[in-house]
Amino acid sequence: MQLDGNLADTPDGHPAEPVTPTAKPLPPLTARAFGVSVSLQVTSDQYLRDDSYWRLQSIYEPALAAQTLATTGVALDIGAGYGCFAIPFALANAGWTVWAFEPEPEAHAALCANIAAHKVSNLIAVNAAVTGPVAGGDLAAIRKAIAMARQGGSDIIHGHGAKGGLIARLAGTQLGTP
Repeated sequence: MQLDGNLADTPDGHPAEPVTPTAKPLPPLTARAFGVSVSLQVTSDQYLRDDSYWRLQSIYEPALAAQTLATTGVALDIGAGYGCFAIPFALANAGWTVWAFEPEPEAHAALCANIAAHKVSNLIAVNAAVTGPVAGGDLAAIRKAIAMARQGGSDIIHGHGAKGGLIARLAGTQLGTP
């Protein structure tokens, strides 16, 4: 099954192994989503680059396109990486405030460079993890995410990775937030 121009399963039909991050810089990625097209500086992690774009195209954009969004709102991007979701979403939704949380230094630097390159004024990059280790484990992390979203009045909660995505999805379901 072909997932994207840069992603493919092996010839025997099994999922391809994640690409080991390289030390050399990767070329910029052109991301097309939410009616905008942007060239984004990425990290040296090819898997992060490819997986982020695949998820944007296959999951996040279709899910949000199926809804009518208000002209203003607050979106949380938890594990924002280099901004594959946050940058196009913020540019397409100028009335929204987007908070992009990214703890990994290389990805946060690429996120900040992309915000500057595209002059995105409604996107705030935070070099921090949203939860990290939480006393009480994963259930406590879910409760904390719900409390944070409730306090911040979030209209969209977007999370990355298996655990971050699950926490964001559970918090969003509890609050009735996409």
